[in-house]
Amino acid sequence: MNKSSGTDAIAPPQSQNILWRKVWALTALQGTITLSWVFYKLYLKSLLVDFGLPENMAAGILLLEDALAVVIEPLMGGLSDGSMRWMGTRFPFISAGVILSSALFVSIPTLTTFVEPEPDSWVRWLLPGLLVMWSLAMTVFRSPALTLLGKYASPRNLPKASSLLTLVGGIIVAIAPISNQFILGLGPGPTFTIASISMLGTAAVLRAVDATETTASGSSNESSNLEEPPIAQEADKPVAAQPKHLFLALALIFVTSITLSWGSGFLMETLKSLIAELGGNVQWLTFAVAIALALTAVPAGYWAERLGNRLAMLIGIGPCMGLLLLMGFVPNGAIFAIAAIGLVAFFNLVRNGGLPLAISLVPPQRIGLAIGIYTAGIKAAGILKGTAFSPFGEMNLVKGAIAGSIAFVAASSFIAASRLVQPADSV
Repeated sequence: MNKSSGTDAIAPPQSQNILWRKVWALTALQGTITLSWVFYKLYLKSLLVDFGLPENMAAGILLLEDALAVVIEPLMGGLSDGSMRWMGTRFPFISAGVILSSALFVSIPTLTTFVEPEPDSWVRWLLPGLLVMWSLAMTVFRSPALTLLGKYASPRNLPKASSLLTLVGGIIVAIAPISNQFILGLGPGPTFTIASISMLGTAAVLRAVDATETTASGSSNESSNLEEPPIAQEADKPVAAQPKHLFLALALIFVTSITLSWGSGFLMETLKSLIAELGGNVQWLTFAVAIALALTAVPAGYWAERLGNRLAMLIGIGPCMGLLLLMGFVPNGAIFAIAAIGLVAFFNLVRNGGLPLAISLVPPQRIGLAIGIYTAGIKAAGILKGTAFSPFGEMNLVKGAIAGSIAFVAASSFIAASRLVQPADSV
């Protein structure tokens, strides 16, 4: 085998090292997951009210679900690593989770349609319990499914493969706000049924496609699987590509996920606030920027492939931080135009890189745990945001810009520090 010197700053793309059909199947499943959460959050308050429960219970339920996910996501990812070692597949978790979550999702509108509880009846609490059970079922398979990305693309090509997830997820999230009335017009029964059937269908397609024996290296030998490489392949990888300390790697993944989520959140919130301050149509201008971001995710993946993922993320964070401060301190139409163009040019270098970075910092047999830690960090960011930035008080344009910049500085520090865990920038 040819050994890679790792000395080239910019490596040529290697499209043959991505199993595009499998990546598309995984992207479809991830898209149905995102779609299900969009539907769920859109209907949550009305479902509670229709069942005789207070509307403000929705915030508490979402907070509880996020807190449980912080624990369950890494657990399921770690257990799927064990399943990979013991049975050679992660699909027991994926299949069981998809089937259970689909059944529970359909059960939610069924319960609210056919059961009319008395005002003080304990039956009212069946709905919150069912909602939490559904969210837990979703955590069973999310991390194991995302882990497959490390199987379908070689390390250098992970950002380009990950860009498809960003593309589809970005389009769904962008379209959701402008299609709320249409979705609500369908009613919870048809809407939740469509999501459940879609999830079952995409999971079945992913399972069928995954069963083919072609691997990303072009070999038909299953032993050359990128996720569990044989000893011969390991010998060709630099020793530094394996983490010296697994705990340190996982800690870096967790805090990187949290700070990236904070920075990204403040960036988009500041953009919306700027549009509102300028008297623009927040919904449609935000939609336009979000769609542009989604459509440029794949080109950004190509650039990250050439630059190396870690370097690409650091390059992307710098301009994003500068744009944040510009929007906060110089709020005018010209700055909005510059910010929109800058986001389209650089933000996807950051958004595409999270999962590939997590995968790159751990040995192949711990990828599920790493992905679980990364997704747990996203949930933890939402829980801790209010506490972490409480000294800022009520947020405005300037405070949001400063808070987001602080988060991006922290994230860039953690990304740079990840080189201590994995000095060889293999992705």
